[in-house]
Amino acid sequence: MTDMQNSTQYSEPYIRLKNADDEAQAWEASLWSAVVIGRADECRIQIIEKSVSREQCRIFINGSVFIENISQTNVTKLNGKELYAIAPLNIGDKINCGRIELLVDELNIPTHDQMKAFAEGTMFINI
Repeated sequence: MTDMQNSTQYSEPYIRLKNADDEAQAWEASLWSAVVIGRADECRIQIIEKSVSREQCRIFINGSVFIENISQTNVTKLNGKELYAIAPLNIGDKINCGRIELLVDELNIPTHDQMKAFAEGTMFINI
């Protein structure tokens, strides 16, 4: 369980997910970069459960918030349907990673102006 486990108000884009079977278990993560959910230590949202792949799915912003399955062994489900293509993600959606069901509890999506400001503040340096 990484990024943030306790409820915090972000002024930046974020997602809050709850374990549908244990609402006390929740995760918040910034959406300025992709959020990978899985068992691996490197995952921004780590779920320690055998039925969850090391890297199960990825949540990212591309105008809106999207989810995609990245596991080659376990298919992620979105609202009960197997996820074989990138799909939009909304508040109230249910994500199944193995036997774990996550509920999208909150989404703070950046406005066009926020995205523009972020892009303007990004600098690339050749080394």
